[in-house]
Amino acid sequence: MRSFKHTLVMAGSALTLAACAPVPKALRPNTFTGFFGLIHLIVVIWAIVDIVGSTTKSTGTKVLWILVVAFAPLIGLIFYIMAGRDK
Repeated sequence: MRSFKHTLVMAGSALTLAACAPVPKALRPNTFTGFFGLIHLIVVIWAIVDIVGSTTKSTGTKVLWILVVAFAPLIGLIFYIMAGRDK
């Protein structure tokens, strides 16, 4: 029977090998994805600041909108901008 320490060492070795595996060219970051990632981050931060600063939403509604924006990034932002913003 293997010890717990041996299992941890084997799992760590597997993770190290997986991290060293070559990344397919289609998944490598480039300037284009970095630019849109930065724009997306700015819009998410703006949406969260807008949600927290809202005076017409209850605390529960604010928390729900923040979760939607955080866990459904693109769809959540679009949905918030169309339906959740104060007019």
